[in-house]
Amino acid sequence: MSTAILDAFINLLEEKPAVIDDHHDLYAQALEWSGDIDDLADRVSEYCQARPELCEIIKSQLNSGERSPGMGDRVPAPKPEDYKYTILNTMHRVYGTPVLPPQNPQP
Repeated sequence: MSTAILDAFINLLEEKPAVIDDHHDLYAQALEWSGDIDDLADRVSEYCQARPELCEIIKSQLNSGERSPGMGDRVPAPKPEDYKYTILNTMHRVYGTPVLPPQNPQP
């Protein structure tokens, strides 16, 4: 199930990027997420559950087995250790380079 929610989230980013209200905040959060597949799936699940619209889209994709175009036989699924980077790279491709606030603002 871990990879199913991650695949659905990547599909959501690619197919319905407008449903992410604040992609800068999501990117900043994703940078802090663990690369461990189970922990990453938990973080993605928590992020989506806090946003009912995203939760419904993800549930719909999981129930229908919907996958992103090209994720079939031609393109292998990411390795477990690559999912975090796949999410970050997908966000970069879809939303462009994010502008993150500095970690330690100058007084």
